[in-house]
Amino acid sequence: MDQTPSEPIAPPVQPRPASQPTWNDSFSQVDTYAEQLRVKLPLAPPGLLNAYMNVAPWVAIIFGALGAIISLAALIFSTALGPLMVMFGQPGSGFALILGSLLALVIAALEIAGGVMMLQRKATGWWLLAVGMVVSLLSSLLHVSAIGLIFWLLIAYIHLQVKPNYTN
Repeated sequence: MDQTPSEPIAPPVQPRPASQPTWNDSFSQVDTYAEQLRVKLPLAPPGLLNAYMNVAPWVAIIFGALGAIISLAALIFSTALGPLMVMFGQPGSGFALILGSLLALVIAALEIAGGVMMLQRKATGWWLLAVGMVVSLLSSLLHVSAIGLIFWLLIAYIHLQVKPNYTN
């Protein structure tokens, strides 16, 4: 008997489950929105953009370092003051002071990292400072600070204009 070799039977194709949205999907969507907004806004003068790209990273690094020093001092002070506050009838406020100081220290570290990465023309540094500006904008809005709101909107406008100069 002459038999021909049969082809192997392929297993049935299983449908792939729908993929969950990832951080990269959300980030690329926000990046797309930022790019659309940048294109719609009028162009800033090139000299202003160049000055901003040279100065803003250093401002972020300097103020981040000052913030780190101040938050470290506040952390030491709140750690020493916390037990006294509990002893004199303010339970929980010592923990709030320590938590606030730690949060300020983390924010200062992110600001320093963002400034250093902006000096290297990395998009991650641009995004770190952009998130900080959004937080400052919201803070000015919630505190009804018109001057602060106008200041942060102008800085954010210039920051958005320099976005194409930063890559991964």
